[in-house]
Amino acid sequence: MGSHAKKRKKNLKLNGKITSENNISITDAILKNGRLQFNYHIVGSIEQKELRSVIVVKDRITKFKNRENKNQTLKNSNIVVAVLP
Repeated sequence: MGSHAKKRKKNLKLNGKITSENNISITDAILKNGRLQFNYHIVGSIEQKELRSVIVVKDRITKFKNRENKNQTLKNSNIVVAVLP
């Protein structure tokens, strides 16, 4: 768990409770060569508003092949990989 894991979890929980005045739909999400691409459409006025998005990886398993941790795995959950202003 990272040094700011508790802070990230708290922020995600708090921001997840904020209701939006606009509807946002995300379509055509594609993960290709380590890059995420998607289209989005916002319904309603966006004047004097900011859009923030957070990309979270639900689970990732790392397999160790060398040294003292050889043949062991590490599971990480809810990894924040990007916060887009």
